[in-house]
Amino acid sequence: MGYRLHYATTYRVKYDGGYFNHKTEINELLVDKCDASYNEITPECSDRLEIEREDLVKLVQEIKNNPKEYEDYLTSKGWDYTLEDFVEIFNELIAKSDQSNSYIVLRWF
Repeated sequence: MGYRLHYATTYRVKYDGGYFNHKTEINELLVDKCDASYNEITPECSDRLEIEREDLVKLVQEIKNNPKEYEDYLTSKGWDYTLEDFVEIFNELIAKSDQSNSYIVLRWF
């Protein structure tokens, strides 16, 4: 028996935010630390990531527990973001993304 075609009766997409300008590096960080899934051959090229909410919560805790490591990371990239910026943004993603899913969808555009 073959597959049958189905359609969504409800499908809504609404985006918020607009953070970071460093797609490649942010994607690499999230794939490395949160095992994010992506829609391209490599995460660097991907314009869409899916991250388990709990994994991002763990990353925020790791940043808080190891501030020197992440401050060094930010400094090495030459970004104008502070550690507090990262934690605040990641906490916003956790709190304001669709709570009906266990994962967070991120898009670059």
